[in-house]
Amino acid sequence: MTQLKKIGTFKPPAREKGVMLAMERKELERPAIENLSVDRIKELIRGLGGDPSFIDKLEERIKQIDMEISELETRISQLRIQRNELIELRKRLLGI
Repeated sequence: MTQLKKIGTFKPPAREKGVMLAMERKELERPAIENLSVDRIKELIRGLGGDPSFIDKLEERIKQIDMEISELETRISQLRIQRNELIELRKRLLGI
């Protein structure tokens, strides 16, 4: 068996002053956007000189899309029933 010689212990390279390792850095505390209320977000946008009305438009559009999805699901369900009835009729007529 070959024996390994101990050359020395690993020493990380010296760091310059003011340089921090990633594990030494602390995350800055800041409020997460998820924790802000809609009204607070609107207030911040207004404070920046923007128009927050698009947020209300988003909500309206989401509701509209939800209604369209519901209507389409109902229509799909009706079409599936009609399809199954036609398949059953075909079986009876053709004796399949």
